[in-house]
Order: sequence, then C-alpha cells, then structure tokens
Amino acid sequence: GKALPDDYYTSFIRLSEIKVVPKSLGTHLAGSAGLRNRLVHEYETIDFARVFKSLPYFVRNFKGYVIQVSRYLKL
Repeated sequence: GKALPDDYYTSFIRLSEIKVVPKSLGTHLAGSAGLRNRLVHEYETIDFARVFKSLPYFVRNFKGYVIQVSRYLKL
C-alpha cells in the first residue's frame, strides 16, 4: 500500500519499515546501494582492494536479506 521506492537505497529502508527485514539489516543494505552505484556508474575511482576486503560483510548482509525475504514470503 506504499509508493514504490525511487532508488535502491530507499527500497531497503522501506523493506525495514514494513518489517520484511530488521531495521539494522535494512540500514546496512541501503548503505551498500552507494557502492553499487559507484561500481556500476563509475562515479569515481574505485579502490578495488577496499571493495575486496568488504566482500565478506556484503555477502553476510545479502545472505541475511535472502533469508529474511524468504521467511516473509513463507518460502
């Protein structure tokens, strides 16, 4: 019943607002949208060593995302 989000960042925040994912997870995932935009649109020079070092963090968060969404959808 809510308006669709305009961007990736807001989509994760909205998911936490409607209790699909916990607020802390929604906030962490929303933060990853900025990295996604920098990588996809090449907004700035990318520090690939920093990205590589952050991968376990992103994998853990997105694994949690899949688990939470699956629970919400009762899959």
